[in-house]
Amino acid sequence: MNIRRRALSGAPLLVAVAGAAALVTACSGGDDDDDFVTGNLVAPPSAELCVDATPPEATVQIYGSPLGEDGCQIVELGEVRITAEAEGHGPYEETLQVSEDTRHAITLTPIVGEEPPKTPQPRERGKRTRGKAGGR
Repeated sequence: MNIRRRALSGAPLLVAVAGAAALVTACSGGDDDDDFVTGNLVAPPSAELCVDATPPEATVQIYGSPLGEDGCQIVELGEVRITAEAEGHGPYEETLQVSEDTRHAITLTPIVGEEPPKTPQPRERGKRTRGKAGGR
């Protein structure tokens, strides 16, 4: 038995290309790029890092961002860079490995300086004698 197939013209190819183009446009959100999201949509693993600083008035930062009012910040797991400064204390810098919610205490070192210069005390007023003893 001999099966005769008819010759294909260009129409099926055109339909296939048009269908593929429609599929790509529908999946990409069309021309509106604001609605198109790419990449990994899952947030990286994170933990809450709380830092207790001594002195309490120290300004503490994690990767250059100041901590919240409660002294805590959500960070990605892994290495975290902590810096701190306070008046009358040396700068503080530490790299901390965070693998879970953590409360970490830091202490800034006071700057040991020279004593401030002493103010000369006024002399006691006493009798002064001029010249030879016994007067003039």
